[in-house]
Amino acid sequence: MVGAVSVLPYVLSLAPGLDQAESRLRVPSFVVILLSIAQSAFMLGLMTFAGLWAAGKLGMGAPWLDAWTSGRSAPRGFRSSALLSAGLVSPQGSR
Repeated sequence: MVGAVSVLPYVLSLAPGLDQAESRLRVPSFVVILLSIAQSAFMLGLMTFAGLWAAGKLGMGAPWLDAWTSGRSAPRGFRSSALLSAGLVSPQGSR
């Protein structure tokens, strides 16, 4: 969502005729921008849901996410793998 909002100034610079379109459509440009953000949020949610659903059906689920959303404890070995992952992406781990 941050990317969808961040790209708006660039998109608006590519569409200089937005003011003319606003007068023809009789819809303020901020409404068009809000609808664009809402559409991006909807599509992101839909694709996230579809991906998690398909991953579970294919045996490629996210056990830690399933445990977190159902209120269970984290899967065995999650803490050590999370610490290892954090070490690999930290500035010290990238040398």
